[in-house]
Amino acid sequence: MKTFLLFSLRFLVGAVFILSGLLKLFPIEPFELNFIDLGVANWQSAPFIARGIIGLELFLGLALIFMQGNQKRVLKWIIGVLIFFSMYLVLQIMRDDHGDCGCFGTYLSMTPLESLFKNLVLIFMSVLVLREGKSFHWRFSKLINVSVLVVSFTLPHILNPIDLISARNLNAEETNFALDVDLINKNAMSSTWEGNLSSGKHIVAFLSMTCSHCKTTAFKMHVLKNQNPSFSFLMILNGKIEKLSDFLADTRSDNLPLLRLPADPFSKLTGGNVPLVLFVKDGDVLRILKLPELNNEELTLLLN
Repeated sequence: MKTFLLFSLRFLVGAVFILSGLLKLFPIEPFELNFIDLGVANWQSAPFIARGIIGLELFLGLALIFMQGNQKRVLKWIIGVLIFFSMYLVLQIMRDDHGDCGCFGTYLSMTPLESLFKNLVLIFMSVLVLREGKSFHWRFSKLINVSVLVVSFTLPHILNPIDLISARNLNAEETNFALDVDLINKNAMSSTWEGNLSSGKHIVAFLSMTCSHCKTTAFKMHVLKNQNPSFSFLMILNGKIEKLSDFLADTRSDNLPLLRLPADPFSKLTGGNVPLVLFVKDGDVLRILKLPELNNEELTLLLN
């Protein structure tokens, strides 16, 4: 019974690491943006760092379950990784950050406090297995060990390869029509926007507060605004006012001006397609931007 319990705990800890890594892959952009937002990576290196960390998570999970004779060493690595990320979570809590920690991608939202509790439980389970568990052996152990290493660090690149195509080659959709500024101004709610859409150059994003891709877009705009304070952004949001604080916390986009629109005018302006990001000049829509085109180089060319 004790052997079965310890094996179950080991399997559970390994499965959590594997699940955590896989769920971050789709979409992977929010995870990449975390490293840019923290200042530890740039736009070019973040995709590689993100996939490297996901590979590490997969490796620790698979190694704990499958690798022969190395379970205790792997458990020490797991405990060290959990302690490191728990320290980061404590810093987030001290900064009063109640947004999504991103531990399980966009599929399971957890606050830093909830994630810290999860880490403490995993540390307790890992220490218990480390003290009481015994190593086990498989047939073809060398082949299994090498396979675990190779699969862990190549799988993120296979399942979600890095897009090395420049945003300048995406053939962005060219447009030239007047944005219905009057409809926006007439129906605006909860507005922190002090600009004028009828003059100047702006990036206007129509976002639903319940859409995961919209949250990714808002997070990316937040990072760009931090790096380029002169960029003129506006988020036009649709959704209940009760969801606004969670949306801003999850996307960290409280540094961006916003206004809310009711469902009817929002649908008229977007045609039901969100996220919708527009480059607006003097009230006219000149470009519809895709998510990869939201980058420093492209926006500098448009806005400056």
